[in-house]
Amino acid sequence: MRGEGSSRALTGLLAATLVLLAACASKPPAPATYTVKRGDTLYAIAWRHRLDYRELARWNRIGGDYVIYPGQGLRLAPPGNQLARVGPRTTPPPRSA
Repeated sequence: MRGEGSSRALTGLLAATLVLLAACASKPPAPATYTVKRGDTLYAIAWRHRLDYRELARWNRIGGDYVIYPGQGLRLAPPGNQLARVGPRTTPPPRSA
């Protein structure tokens, strides 16, 4: 009898652990945009979203003064066409024989 009770307790503990691990592992998707609030700075917004403030400025066409305004919408990811951009080839393709 003693083994049966401890087996149930172990199974319950294992189930609870798996539920907690699943909750920790799932992370909500990052938002695509952010609306600037009064008192925000570009640096603080970038920090909160784990971004580089210079990239955030570039993606949103913000100048080197990094001025933003309340109500302004900011893109929190690079524009789609930047991901597909491919640089020029540096070597010619091999010749076929």
